[in-house]
Amino acid sequence: CEESGVSVEMSGAGAPTPTEWAIELAWDASKKTSLVDTGEHDIRYRHNGFEYSLWCGDGVASKGADGHSVLIRPTGRVMTLSPVSPATAR
Repeated sequence: CEESGVSVEMSGAGAPTPTEWAIELAWDASKKTSLVDTGEHDIRYRHNGFEYSLWCGDGVASKGADGHSVLIRPTGRVMTLSPVSPATAR
């Protein structure tokens, strides 16, 4: 964990393969969220008129069918999430 982002690594004997783990961000359906959408490698938010992105370049992000969650699946054993501007993420 650093100011520039967070890395999650699955390693060692018996570590799960990339298809066996993911990170899910979920919230109460009755709560308003700033989530705008997900791209293949980013999650986009809008709060107080400003746009934000969470970049997950070595993961694939998808919005949950219920509209109240985001699932980020790794493409390898390490997944890094970092804040970037929307222009940089695309």
